[in-house]
Amino acid sequence: MKTPRLSLLFLAAPLFLHQGCASPDPRSVRKDEARRFRAALEGKVEEERIPPGPLTLKECLRLAMKRNFSLLEARLRAEIAGLEARALEESLLLPRVDVSLVHSDRSNKPLVASEMGGREVEFPVMDKRIRVIQGRVSFPLLDLSRWFLSAQAKRGAEVGKFLVEAARQGVIAGVTARYGALAALESALPALQARVKADTLALEDQERRVKEGLALPQERDRAALELARSRDRLESLKREILQARRDLEQFLGFPPSGRIRIEPSFRVDVPRGGLEDLVFHALLERPELFAADRQVLAAGEKARAALSDFLPKVLLDFGLQTTTDSAQVHKFWAFGGLTALVNLFEGFAGISRLKGARRGKELALLERRELYGTVILQVVRAWKDYRDALEAEARARESLDLAGKIARRGRRLFKEGYLDRKGAAALDALVEGAKAALKGASVRRKVAACFLRLAVGPAGDGRKAEKKEGKDEGKRR
Repeated sequence: MKTPRLSLLFLAAPLFLHQGCASPDPRSVRKDEARRFRAALEGKVEEERIPPGPLTLKECLRLAMKRNFSLLEARLRAEIAGLEARALEESLLLPRVDVSLVHSDRSNKPLVASEMGGREVEFPVMDKRIRVIQGRVSFPLLDLSRWFLSAQAKRGAEVGKFLVEAARQGVIAGVTARYGALAALESALPALQARVKADTLALEDQERRVKEGLALPQERDRAALELARSRDRLESLKREILQARRDLEQFLGFPPSGRIRIEPSFRVDVPRGGLEDLVFHALLERPELFAADRQVLAAGEKARAALSDFLPKVLLDFGLQTTTDSAQVHKFWAFGGLTALVNLFEGFAGISRLKGARRGKELALLERRELYGTVILQVVRAWKDYRDALEAEARARESLDLAGKIARRGRRLFKEGYLDRKGAAALDALVEGAKAALKGASVRRKVAACFLRLAVGPAGDGRKAEKKEGKDEGKRR
């Protein structure tokens, strides 16, 4: 009866292995994932809607801090790094408790042959079926490599916290850039609408003049072409506004529906001081630099852990054990002792790890030095962009003043009858264009100020995070 069962088992084994080791079709997996994502997205469009009414920049930032995917990912990574560091720390402070159950069943009963009285006698040394239950408690008394690895994990957790702050600054920059781009596009809409109105009046005037024989048909066609161009620019601007709204919604963590509305005006704090003061402040406050410092410390801990692999490790072991073996006189006993381990040779792997860890520390130092240059360059570029935006806003304001003077003279001429409706509409379009240019320049100046603020670094945020980390470490101790 055993042979058919074994044969069926061997025949069925390849089928199970084939089902377990077969790889799914990537295209079918991608189609299934796309269908599930589409269904989930359609459900979220109904569940997660943009808040009604125009949103200010602060409200958009508040939404992004709760829903932005990159910031959520950075927070999850920091939480995982913290849990890993906590696990290593607890493994050093708390003992390890293991409980094992071993059940052995032999085909024959173990026997030992011995001569007694001139003949050979067999004695059983253990039972055919044995069950052993053991409980063991082990505690590392001396294991420097684990202590250094725990310190490295703590530095990694600190790096994660500062990277969360860097991700938060990146979210602020992304929201402000998209918010400013949308505000600049919407500010240009009235000017194009005024231009379409002026071109419409110009076309009507040319049609009237052609009917009266005062103008050629080519002039009417030219006016119609200008109107078509203005309408095309207006429709193109509307499409750009819709796309900018969708980009902002996507960055805020909402489905891109194009329904968001924003307040065109917003305020941004401008950092004070000269260029040298701003650069020095950035070197003190940028969270990326705090993270780079922790990376250097973590690389040093890794090098110490690799060096401590050559030192002895001492473990304390004690436990209890019971067995069902009838050949044993004592069915229950306790044990304990010290275990010392020294790694003498493992194919030069330890030496290679030590060299790699030291090179890793050199790499961390080089990356931090490169980050210094990147931060300085970002501050200089942001400061230059802000100065250029200030000058552009001043020029736009002068252009608006000049357009206002021209429009006031034109209105007097229109009242006196020296200017027709087409000319008056052209003057209105000139003023609206100057206003749109000033609004766009003002938005660009505010966005540049925000990027300068982010390039310099949040005032005190890095130091607060460092002080908080120090307090948390003190509580742990």
